[in-house]
Amino acid sequence: MSAPLLAFDRATIGRGGAALLRDVTFAIAPREFVALLGLNGVGKSTLLATALGDEPLLAGEVRLCGRSPRQWNARERARLVAMLPEAEPFPYDMPVRDVIELGRFAHVGLLGRPGAADRAALARAIGWAAVSPLLERGINEISSGERQRVLLARALAQEPELVLLDEPTAHLDPGRQLQVMATLRARVDDGTIAVLAVLHEPNLAARFADRIILLGKGGVVAQGTPREVLRPELLAVAYEVAFRSVADPAGGTPFVFADASRSGRVGSP
Repeated sequence: MSAPLLAFDRATIGRGGAALLRDVTFAIAPREFVALLGLNGVGKSTLLATALGDEPLLAGEVRLCGRSPRQWNARERARLVAMLPEAEPFPYDMPVRDVIELGRFAHVGLLGRPGAADRAALARAIGWAAVSPLLERGINEISSGERQRVLLARALAQEPELVLLDEPTAHLDPGRQLQVMATLRARVDDGTIAVLAVLHEPNLAARFADRIILLGKGGVVAQGTPREVLRPELLAVAYEVAFRSVADPAGGTPFVFADASRSGRVGSP
């Protein structure tokens, strides 16, 4: 049996030696879409950085395709995993086309010339992310939402096995949010990638994810299918505010919302 694409085993995750999450255990297999939910600052982005090897693990184990992330060199790792950050500054105004072509680094190298396979991968990624009209514009000239779609195209052009996404729907209007999530879901379903995505919107996770990992202060509150995890009592623990849940009439998945009638923090008078 092949190793999971990504696996955490009783991991303690943090920054600067300070633990944020303890005893984190989960694995991601091919053709799986997993969402990370939780309060701001709880450690979701740090977990992604730890998966990449950019943050040291404080205890336990993390494995990327069976090895520590830090055992892969940059090019090897880029063939396995791509990262879509919440925000990425560009020091000068590169053309969007050049930004997307950076996703082929692991395949052609800095001095290599793209071949037919590279051009095909770029064309697919550009089409999937719907960024063709932006190709000749500068990356610093476009809106935040357009930039997010460009970075998604770059990640898909990389042709990784796993894509890590930190708020992929940030800065997007509702229609574009659905488009991006549907694109990711389609690529998971056709076996192109697996996805681990930090999301702030539980209902997007309910609609598109196979599994949800719900994080609270200090660790994992629950993990499982959307129906198993998006329960008011579990969301209240994670987000420290009361929730209500109804079944989505379109498919029966839970639709959750903060309870305005009990808008104070859980445990407050």
